[in-house]
Amino acid sequence: YQPYWYAFHPTWDEFLGAGKDSYFILACMDRDEAFAIPYSVLQANKANFNMTDRGDKSYWHIALNSVAGELAINVSKIGKKLSLSSYRYPFKAKKAIA
Repeated sequence: YQPYWYAFHPTWDEFLGAGKDSYFILACMDRDEAFAIPYSVLQANKANFNMTDRGDKSYWHIALNSVAGELAINVSKIGKKLSLSSYRYPFKAKKAIA
């Protein structure tokens, strides 16, 4: 259902919001790609992300789904899927030496 899940914390929101061109970078351990999502995209959608708020600890849920073989952010509150294909950066991960 949601093979990848990330937390987006309010302090990160403040930090990225202060930049001229800011990006939220997501990587997936089992994929040879990462995603550089412009802060403006998160800002425009974060009111519709699920959020955990425990008073002293809060964060938005950034859940990724697979849609037609591509990853997308699940914008839960409005049932939308935000494709990550235009934010994709391929790379070849180095294998850890055990």
